[in-house]
Amino acid sequence: MYGCSGNQQSSDGAGNSGNGDNTPVAIVSDMESPYAGVASWINEKTLVKMPEGLNAHSGQYVSRVNAENIYSYAFRESFVNINQKLPTAVIIEGWFYPTEPITTEGIVMDINENNKNVIWKSFNLASGSIKLNEWNSFRSRFLIDKEIKSNYQLKIFGIGKGKTLYFDDFKISFEY
Repeated sequence: MYGCSGNQQSSDGAGNSGNGDNTPVAIVSDMESPYAGVASWINEKTLVKMPEGLNAHSGQYVSRVNAENIYSYAFRESFVNINQKLPTAVIIEGWFYPTEPITTEGIVMDINENNKNVIWKSFNLASGSIKLNEWNSFRSRFLIDKEIKSNYQLKIFGIGKGKTLYFDDFKISFEY
């Protein structure tokens, strides 16, 4: 699965994943090529160039959330298309740039079956030391604490709750 050019899904260097063994799977988006035709990434309308005078964490494009678009560029895929083995945890890493103080904004993991919620968890970005108008890193580990099936869908996205935040360089990996 590729979110854009320069994105990759495998940390074995050969592009091999999804074989059901313990081969690490990593899904990455640097937000640079939103229209590459990859159906696993959605909500392209949030991808913008950083405003004049500001730099993206990498490249030129970021996902901007605000009062109009409360959800970021998002990963959406069924587990069967990620790996034959079902994960026990999902790790999300990336960068965010707050332009105003944040309190409850975060990263969401949604696992559903035909849009019926099975697991919904969020990571509060304000849980660490946050610097305004700078890139801050985040890392969240979501334990899968209920039974899931291979046809269930995983969604990963940032949520701004109406505040302006920029997201860049998402990396999604799995524990098996």
